[in-house]
Formats: sequence, C-alpha cells, structure tokens
Amino acid sequence: MNVFNRFSDVLFTCVDAPPATVADTFLSAFNKPNESSPRDEHGMPIIQYFTKQVEQIEPLPYQDKADRDTRKTKRIVFWEPVARPGTTVLMGRSHDGLNYSVYRLSQHSPFTWINVRVYDDLDYAGCCLDFYSDHRKTMRRVAALYDEDGWTFNQEGEVQPFENVSYYSRNAIRERLNREIVVEYMAKNGCVVTDDDFWEAAGPAVLLWQERPPKKT
Repeated sequence: MNVFNRFSDVLFTCVDAPPATVADTFLSAFNKPNESSPRDEHGMPIIQYFTKQVEQIEPLPYQDKADRDTRKTKRIVFWEPVARPGTTVLMGRSHDGLNYSVYRLSQHSPFTWINVRVYDDLDYAGCCLDFYSDHRKTMRRVAALYDEDGWTFNQEGEVQPFENVSYYSRNAIRERLNREIVVEYMAKNGCVVTDDDFWEAAGPAVLLWQERPPKKT
C-alpha cells in the first residue's frame, strides 16, 4: 500500500541503516530504566518493549489517520524498502510521528535520520521535515503547520543542500512546505516516497511493541 499517496496522515522516518540495527536502537532506549519506569515487587525495572521479525509490514500501525490517544501502547514497524536497499523506513501509531524519539536517538547515532510528518486535517494540517545526521551535529527542521491560531512557518538549523529556500518566501504559508516539496526533498535524499516500492519490504520486517504491566491493586 502506498501510504504517501493514500493516507491523510503520513508519518514516517528514514534511517540509513538496516532495520534490525534501527529497531535495536529504539528497543535499548525504550527499555532503559528511569525514575518513572514500572518496577516489580523487588524494585527491579519491568521490561515493557519487545521486538520480533515479521514476514510483512501490514497491517501498518495505523490506517489513514494516526492515533491521538497518547495512552495507547507503542507499536512500530521497521522495514527495508525495495526501492532503497540498506535503508530503514519506520512507522509508529502515534500522531506525533515519533518525532521526539527520533530527535533523542539521533544524538547518539552516526546515521542520518529524516523524520517526515504530513497532516491533512481540518483542525491540524501541514508538513514537517526534521533532518539529523552524525550524532546530530547536523540538525535541520522545517515546518508549515495550521492549528487554532492559523498557519505558522518555522525553521531551525543550517539550510541543507537538498532544500530550495525560495519556497520559504511564498506568501501562502501552507505552500512553503507541502506534500510536493516533501516529495522533492526526500527524492534528493534518495527516497522516492511516491514509488510503490518504497512502501514494500525487500525482506522480513521488524515489529516493536509495548506490553504494560498490570496496574497494582
């Protein structure tokens, strides 16, 4: 299924590393204990996140629109696209497109991470593209978004070679970063997101899921 051409919310990340490597990066970070981690009767952290190999990427973590309920457990699928060997595409179920997780993990990673969020909604619309590379020594964020306060355009970090900065002076804020520009920028990074083969796995995928412990009574 070509997510980019069919879904209202298109939320994904590309990483220039194999799926197993990227999934392990998420798994290690998610399972790292902190002060809010659930613990057993002996005070030991409870493992909540798990991975396994799956034969296909469908069903995807969401259909058409991502889930806005932040209370739901995490579910992320990682695959190597037929159209881009050696790369991982990953999708989660949440409306934030895993942008904070990608931001945090990229700081400790030598890989390039491109997080894309495209929303087609009456209440919340627009596009975001975050680019991180080399332990986040390179960071670039561009966003044109609509909410209750209207359209806003934001950019952060050094302009990258794949960008066309003339777009950012357009009168209509919504046209400064739109689906067509996202397609252009991703293509310049070697990812043709309108190609069906980009959304087809070249081999087995990896599924990451969360299992919360029962609430204490």
